[in-house]
Amino acid sequence: DIKVVKEGESVESIEGPIMGGIPIRFIDKVVAEVVVSVRMQLPQDVVSFKQLVEEFRHPKNLITNTLIPTVKEQVVNTGYMFTAEDYVSGDASNFRATLDEQLKNGGYAVDKIEHFDTIKSLIQDENDRGIKDIQTRYEVNKRLDGNGRPIRIAHDITKNKIIVSQVIVDQVVLESKFRKKLEDSRDISAQKSIELQKVETAKAAQQ
Repeated sequence: DIKVVKEGESVESIEGPIMGGIPIRFIDKVVAEVVVSVRMQLPQDVVSFKQLVEEFRHPKNLITNTLIPTVKEQVVNTGYMFTAEDYVSGDASNFRATLDEQLKNGGYAVDKIEHFDTIKSLIQDENDRGIKDIQTRYEVNKRLDGNGRPIRIAHDITKNKIIVSQVIVDQVVLESKFRKKLEDSRDISAQKSIELQKVETAKAAQQ
């Protein structure tokens, strides 16, 4: 087991504890701490198992030098394939599935593209034609081979034929300023809804 362990939590039964959390940065530059649990099995075939024993000599060497760094690397890579906005808007399950796939089968080769959308202000008069805002959209596309299948990048877990049997994303703790931004957005949306209801009520009263 490779598992993120929080302060005060027992590590006695965990072979590979990661203290605190795994820091990531989403593609829209929002940072977060990821809490994961990954269960692995050693290779089942004799040849691969012997090679593993000869290379690492002791389980701790395998855990410290290969398993923990690879888990961290794939968590970071997965984070950079999503925006925090999309994650909280329904992409959490895709995040978990992508991490699972990358740990089990190798990382995805991807292309990341930024789109800059200019939003112009409402024209009040002939002189008011200024730019109101520039919003950035992010697009991540998996590279495909000649047969249309995603191109994979092997990592140390797949190279050593270690089997990843279970991947659990227990928690993704977003940075406080982003959470505050979400709360403010919800407050604004709620206020707009209230105002619209007042307008509809007023219209109904007039009718």
